Amino acid sequence: MAATSEPAGRLAAFGNRLVDVRLWLREELARLREEPGSFLSGGGRLRPVS
Repeated sequence: MAATSEPAGRLAAFGNRLVDVRLWLREELARLREEPGSFLSGGGRLRPVS
């Protein structure tokens, strides 16, 4: 869906970014659940949000 005005386009971009961050957080949470000890001992690091 194409935005017809600048504010609508900015709002759509913000919403898309929120979706990206949510997906990233879910991936990180799943990874931490699989390997909780490695993160706490310094073996794991969070990946940057793309």
